[in-house]
Amino acid sequence: MDINVIQLAPLGANCVIVAGDRGRAVIVDPGGEPEKVIDFITDKKFVPQQILLTHGHFDHVGGVAELQRHYKVPVYIHPNDNPILATAKESNIYFGLDEFEMPENVEALADGDIIPVENFDLRVIHTPGHTPGGVCFYIPDYNVLLSGDTLFYGSVGRTDLPYSNPTALVRSITKRLYALPDDTVVISGHGEKTSIGFEAEHNAYVRRETDD
Repeated sequence: MDINVIQLAPLGANCVIVAGDRGRAVIVDPGGEPEKVIDFITDKKFVPQQILLTHGHFDHVGGVAELQRHYKVPVYIHPNDNPILATAKESNIYFGLDEFEMPENVEALADGDIIPVENFDLRVIHTPGHTPGGVCFYIPDYNVLLSGDTLFYGSVGRTDLPYSNPTALVRSITKRLYALPDDTVVISGHGEKTSIGFEAEHNAYVRRETDD
C-alpha cells in the first residue's frame, strides 16, 4: 500500500491518495487545486477508482468536480452531510475564495461500509460531531485511520459551526476512534500525523474514558 498526503489550497487541507500494489487508488478529500492532484497521480501512474469525502466542508470538496470529470469515477459522502455539501460553493465565495464546480451524482456512504481497493480495504466509521455526516476511513490491514476533521494532532474538529455538535464529537472520538488499537496511525484532515494512543492520553480536548 502506498499512502500519499498532499496539502491543498485554499486552507491547506490534507488530500490523501491511497494506492494498492498495482496502482489502483482512492482519492480522499481533494479540497482544491485539482490540477496538482492530477499531476501527482499521473507522475505516480495511479489509476483512481473513487473519490471519498470525510465531510462536506468547502475546503475538503473544492477539487472534486474536476477530478470526477477527469477520471470518471464515483464520489461518496455520508448523506447526513448532503446539506453541507450543497452549500459548499456558497461558503467558499463567502470567504472570498475562488468559485468551484459542484460534483454530480454523489453516492452514499454508511457506517460499516467496506470499500475494497486492490490488496486492502477501507472501513467507514461514522463520526458525527464536526459535521453530522462526518466519517473516518480505517484501513485495518495497515492500521491507518484517515480521520478527516474529527481528530487532529493534539486537537479535535471545530464544533462552533452550523450543524456541529460537541457532545456527538466527544462520543465519536471516545467510543469509536479510541476503541481502535493504540498504534493506529492517524492522518488528519489538517496538520501532521499522530496516533490513537497518543491522542487518547494527551489530546487537549478529548481523552480516553477510564473507570477511575
